[in-house]
Amino acid sequence: MKVQKTAVKTKSVKLAVKTVTLKKGKSYKLSSKVTLNPITSKEKIKYSTKSAKIATVSSAGTIKAKKKGTTYITVKSGSKSAKVKVVVK
Repeated sequence: MKVQKTAVKTKSVKLAVKTVTLKKGKSYKLSSKVTLNPITSKEKIKYSTKSAKIATVSSAGTIKAKKKGTTYITVKSGSKSAKVKVVVK
């Protein structure tokens, strides 16, 4: 049996959704829609927003709609990332 000694790196980040539409003041848990390849990756998932005035995202992956507009949330693990469009109505 071969034992892996180094941490497993992320090869890809996939999102089950491409666009999230929210009403102002509402939240959405994006973290449940994220899949890493391989699933055994030890690299942390980080979330960031292009515009915190429109929508924020917590370190746990929960999006909170702030005001009307469109922005993007980036989900990153290691050097790999994926984006989701957030529309606030």
